[in-house]
Amino acid sequence: MSDNKFVKMSSKELREKYDKPLERIRHMSNMQVLVRVLAMGAFMVAVSATIYTTLFGMPIMGVPSKSSIVQVEVSSPRLTDESVIVTDEEYIEYARNIVSYVNKSLFKDIEGEAGEPIVTIKYTDKKGNVTEVAANEDVLFFKDKTYPIQQKGMFVTIAEGLFFPELADISSLVPQQ
Repeated sequence: MSDNKFVKMSSKELREKYDKPLERIRHMSNMQVLVRVLAMGAFMVAVSATIYTTLFGMPIMGVPSKSSIVQVEVSSPRLTDESVIVTDEEYIEYARNIVSYVNKSLFKDIEGEAGEPIVTIKYTDKKGNVTEVAANEDVLFFKDKTYPIQQKGMFVTIAEGLFFPELADISSLVPQQ
């Protein structure tokens, strides 16, 4: 009759006694297995986050949530001197979601001069605080800093097309037939 009694061993003892990884796992305590699974999960999260930020950039943090915004003011000086002010929940949501298209690049530098913003969006929350996000084709202006934009031109094109549709040139976005 075999002895099925569990004997607690350290990782070093397991490596010395068993050559194959599956044999070692079979003889690990639940805590040892849990620690290895959590370590592997943390490693995969770190690698995934690094790949995502390299390819798509880092989302900007600090813009108020959709539920706390009461007014949005959008301006595009290259199209018109007038600003569009919205208080409708649907357009507030659109204006809030636009910031998801303006990821800052962590691994690139701004080439040359930053220039001036083409589109500026000011979010006013329920407490009266104003958060301003501005960008041109290549540069994000946020909280008194400038950042290179990962998806160049996307923020400007969407903001102008949504809030200034009659003035914006969106012909390059329409498929030619």
